[in-house]
Amino acid sequence: MPTGGEISSKQVFDRLAGAWTYWGWKGGYFTSEEDARAYFDEMRHMLATQRAAPNSPQWFNTGLHWAYGIDGPAQGHHYVDYKTGKLTKSTSSYEHPQPHACFIQSVSDDLVNDGGIMDLWVREARLFKYGSGTGTNVSHLRGEGEALSGGGKSSGLMGFLKIGDRAAGAIKSGGTTRRAAKMVIVDADHPDIEDFIQWKVIEEQKVASIVAGSKMHEKMLNGIFAAIRSWDGAADSAYEPSGNPALKQAVREAI
Repeated sequence: MPTGGEISSKQVFDRLAGAWTYWGWKGGYFTSEEDARAYFDEMRHMLATQRAAPNSPQWFNTGLHWAYGIDGPAQGHHYVDYKTGKLTKSTSSYEHPQPHACFIQSVSDDLVNDGGIMDLWVREARLFKYGSGTGTNVSHLRGEGEALSGGGKSSGLMGFLKIGDRAAGAIKSGGTTRRAAKMVIVDADHPDIEDFIQWKVIEEQKVASIVAGSKMHEKMLNGIFAAIRSWDGAADSAYEPSGNPALKQAVREAI
C-alpha cells in the first residue's frame, strides 16, 4: 500500500479497471478468468488512450478500497447487494463507493422530517462530498405569505433556496476541486417564480459588479503608483498627497 498519493496515470487506470473487473468477477459477469483479464486489459487501454472515460466521482472514489485499502466510517449511503438483490446500508465509505454522476432528488413541503427541506441539504451534502451533482424540482414548497399548518405565514421559496445555495457553495465537490454542482427547477405557475428568475439576474449583476470594481481598482491603483514613481522631489514626500501634487490628484480621482 502506498504511503502517498497516486503519482502516475497508470496507477489510476489500474485502480479503476481493476475495481470494475473485481466487481464483475464477484457478480458473475465473466464466464472465465481469461474473459475477466481481457476486460481489465482492454479497459485500461481505453482509459490510457482516452477512448473512454468515466464521470468524475469514479476518478475520486472507485477502487480506493480495492487497490489501497482506504476506507472510513459510513456516510449514509446504500447499495444493492449483488447476492440478495436488496438495498443495503453501507457500513463504510469506500468499500461500496459513490461513483454516480448526478442525482434527481425529491423534496416535500416539510421543514425537518425525512424527505423535507432541511433533510434535502443533508442528502445534497452527502452527494457533493463525493463528487456527484444533484437536482431538485422545488415547486412543492409553499410560496411567500402562504398559510402554515401551525399558524403564521410561509417565508417563501427563496429563503430556503438561498440556504441550499450557501450550503452547496461551502462544499468542494469531491473534497478538493470545483464547487458543488447543484440544479434547481421551479414550475412556471409557482407563486414565487418571478423572484426565482430574478435571483439569477441579481447574481449575474453581482459578478458584473465584481469584475467592474476590480478593473477600476487596477486602473486607479496604477495611477497612484505612477504618481509615486514619477515624483522627483524629496523621497519622504513621494508618498504624501500634501507634498506630491500628482499623488494628491490620483487619490482624488480614485475616491
